[in-house]
Amino acid sequence: MTLEQIAIGTIGPIIALGALFVSIDTRRRVARQGVMADFYRRCDAINEQFTKLGVAGPYAAKHFNLTDLNISGKDETPVTMYQRKLVLLLMQINAAYQIFILARLITDEDELAAKRWLREIVLPWALADADLRASLAEILAARDNYDAAFCKNWLDVSFNTVD
Repeated sequence: MTLEQIAIGTIGPIIALGALFVSIDTRRRVARQGVMADFYRRCDAINEQFTKLGVAGPYAAKHFNLTDLNISGKDETPVTMYQRKLVLLLMQINAAYQIFILARLITDEDELAAKRWLREIVLPWALADADLRASLAEILAARDNYDAAFCKNWLDVSFNTVD
C-alpha cells in the first residue's frame, strides 16, 4: 500500500467523524432553541395569567412595594385570591423545573439565568405576600412534588431565605 492510499484511506473516516461532530452540535443547538422557545412561551402564558387573574406580578409588586397582591378590584373570598396567587407561584416553579429537567440541552448561561430569575424575581414577589410566603415554605418542606436534585440545587439555593 502506498503512502497516497494510506492518506486517502484515513481522510474519509476523519471527514466522517468531523461531519458527525457537526451534526451532533447542530442537533444540540436546535434542541436548545426548542427548549428555550418553549420556556419563553410558558413565561408569556404566566405573564398573561397575572393580568387575567388580577394578581400583581413580580415587577409590579416590587415597583409599588405591594404587600397585597390582589389588584383585581373585585371583592373575592380569601380562598379564591389565595388560589389565584398559588397557581401563579406554581406555574413559575414549574417553568424553572422544566429548565432543570432539560438542563443538558441548554447552556450554562441559560441555566444560571433561570436560577437568577427564581432568586431575584420570583422570590421577592412570593415573600411580599404572607399567603405566598407560607405556601413557599410548605412547598420547600414537602419536597415531594419535584425531583430531589431540583429541590436541593435550585429551590433551596434560590429560596434559601424562606422561613
